[in-house]
Amino acid sequence: MRVTITLVIILAMASSAQAVVLHDNMMPEDRPPDGLVGRWGGSGSCVVVHPDWVIASIHQGGGVGTTVQIDGVSYKVAEVQDSSYDLRLARLVGLDGKPANLADYADLSWETTSLVSRDIVMGGFGKGRGSELTAFGIPYGYSWSGSSNSIQRWGSNIIDAVYSSILVVDFDALGDADATMCEGANAAWDSGGGWFVWNETTGRWEVVGLSVSTERSGESRFRSKTNPLVETKDRSFALAIAVCADWIVAITGTVEPVAEPEPEPATAVLVVVGGTGGGQYTVGSMVSIVADVPVGCKFIQWTGDVAMVDDVWNSRTTVVVDDNATITAVCGPDHSLNVTATLDTTWVYQNSPATRGRHGAVLTLAVEDSGESSGPYQVTVTQSGEGDQVALAPTDDPLVWLVLGGTARQALPGEVTLTVSVTDATGECCAETSCSLNVRLLGDVNADGIVDGQDVSAIVHVLNGRAGAGYDRRVFDLDVNGGVEPTDMSILIYSMNGATVSVRGG
Repeated sequence: MRVTITLVIILAMASSAQAVVLHDNMMPEDRPPDGLVGRWGGSGSCVVVHPDWVIASIHQGGGVGTTVQIDGVSYKVAEVQDSSYDLRLARLVGLDGKPANLADYADLSWETTSLVSRDIVMGGFGKGRGSELTAFGIPYGYSWSGSSNSIQRWGSNIIDAVYSSILVVDFDALGDADATMCEGANAAWDSGGGWFVWNETTGRWEVVGLSVSTERSGESRFRSKTNPLVETKDRSFALAIAVCADWIVAITGTVEPVAEPEPEPATAVLVVVGGTGGGQYTVGSMVSIVADVPVGCKFIQWTGDVAMVDDVWNSRTTVVVDDNATITAVCGPDHSLNVTATLDTTWVYQNSPATRGRHGAVLTLAVEDSGESSGPYQVTVTQSGEGDQVALAPTDDPLVWLVLGGTARQALPGEVTLTVSVTDATGECCAETSCSLNVRLLGDVNADGIVDGQDVSAIVHVLNGRAGAGYDRRVFDLDVNGGVEPTDMSILIYSMNGATVSVRGG
């Protein structure tokens, strides 16, 4: 009896409720379809509970002939049934008089006390948040804003109490321990709106409450106006649907769920490059793939979308097809190459018109092949350094190259590194090595990096027969004719003076 008296006081103090006030107008992403809550005439909201029936509160008025808008489509009320509670059942027809046959509707809930502490989503049409209300510079609530029930809003809350047939939530301030992400409160023109929960078993939204009243009119508070440091939270009230659920079903009948056709199984395309097993498969299928290994080659690994491959190192393996994927079989030669490079000298002179490109070295390559192949081999030789320090000239034998000194005053002297790459006839197996030599200025007989009087003195000694035992003739034979004579001195002098010289004959 004490509970009944308390409820009379609460409802007597309450104002008709008709919209959802939000802190920042952010609505919950996980919410019922908009078509579950409709606009009832010009004074409230309603909830679709059957393809042809809606529920609304009695106190918001209306009746047969009232216009109801759902998802922007207008319908007319053709029949009204009033319960012994503040709940009205209304049958809708289209403007053409045919049954509404609405696609979306909420299931009814038979729960009451077990709803305490449950998260809900509340929806309705009408007034929303207006100006922030403050006292002593501290916010304590919001005024209501809006002139008609024309805007649909959704909010969230937690059921704090159940008093017999009445569900209660309060309006928590942002940051409060019990505040939800999109904390909402009822406001003007929300009467007849719904409070919903998600049923994990059925996978559908259930209406647990019908908005009927709020604690205050014109504003929603989450703190005391006279002392905003004190939490005084306005409450919103809804009629528990459970008290009318049997009565509703007795009038509307039950809706036999239409079995949805089994969806076509999802498929994915598997592309196997360099192997077999590709095709279109049902997602989740396990498929065998086999690499096509060319003659003379061996399987190395699978590459591409290999997260679904059981063993990327096995030419025969399985794939679980979870999504479109491309997998490539990588094969390589079943043998290996090893190459060594040898130069017949450690240095060469630059060339000039007088030397006719005869200063150079011979690069000889030796290839070890672990397979049966002995060639032919494709050879490339490249040089490092700045400019064309040397000129690279292949011979009839791909494993023998001439390395000629670069043109004097055009190519820089100094060390140059030669990089040698050798590829077998299949083009799959290759090896690489390198070697280096020094390019001298033409006439730098003492190899000190310049051509000067010391070089002249050295060649004079040789010309006068005072070279000494064991001297390197190639150092002084600047014209590369096999001997040391005044012509070599002329080339040195011209080189020292920055000029060029040509020598007649061979």
